Amino acid sequence: MAAKQFRHLSSDQLRTAIRSRIKYLEQVIAEKEKALVNAPKGYLKGSIHANETTFQYCWRKNYTTDKWKYIRKSEISRAAKLAQRTYDEKILLEAKKELRVLKEVDALSGGGRASVEELYFALPESFQRLIKPVEEPLNQFYRKWRSIQYTPKTFSEEDHSNFRTLLGERVRSKSEKDIANTLTLNNIPYFYEKPIVLKGYGTVWPDLTLLDFVNRREVYWEHEGLMDDRDYRDSAVRKTACYQKNGFYQGRQLIITQETSRTPLDSDLLETLVGQLSNCRLPQGIEDERIKKVKER
Repeated sequence: MAAKQFRHLSSDQLRTAIRSRIKYLEQVIAEKEKALVNAPKGYLKGSIHANETTFQYCWRKNYTTDKWKYIRKSEISRAAKLAQRTYDEKILLEAKKELRVLKEVDALSGGGRASVEELYFALPESFQRLIKPVEEPLNQFYRKWRSIQYTPKTFSEEDHSNFRTLLGERVRSKSEKDIANTLTLNNIPYFYEKPIVLKGYGTVWPDLTLLDFVNRREVYWEHEGLMDDRDYRDSAVRKTACYQKNGFYQGRQLIITQETSRTPLDSDLLETLVGQLSNCRLPQGIEDERIKKVKER
């Protein structure tokens, strides 16, 4: 796996990931060793048939002394078993190599050693105030994000709706309230209608702005609730395209939900979407006072 995938994991999270991988590899090794006990001996080779749409196979038991024998279609199961054996042998070899390396890493990560990030906290506070760490501690990073001041989009005088979230914020629709409350109940902090500027579009106010703790970036949630209206729909499509032109792609930093008067926001879908936002949940050891108060009610 690429090193950058582990960049923002804490040392404890990394050790957990390594040990989970070790357990998986041990299971794979046990399965493949058992399968190879009864696997047929021999070697297989395949070549494209003259019609260039199917393959034909040959095999031999001893690679150096036996001649290749053609496998008939009625005996294709022999080819499948030999191919599986080749695959299992290669998997077993690579799994053992990776397991050996990971066990060495796991051993080195123990012994009471402080991780690169933890060394900062091992120093006296008097030193910490003078030091620029290799990476800003996550709790400080979150506090800085949480303290951002911004001017939300204003409500028009004609808008007499009064939808309130669990955090007491006024939002524009029941669906926005449901989304916000589901996030709060799943320990996911957010900003409501915090503005950003999209090149080629201008200022937009995403309905909800989340924080991806793992990748240290914002995630924007747009709920398009008036898709019956053609002008609204055209504007929503244009805005979504502009998000992506600015590098905010759906499935990464952009979440889009939609509804019409006949097809409201699906509550089960909402739960599923929020359930997939593990990167945006408050990490262990970090609290949001507003969410904490809601949970204590």
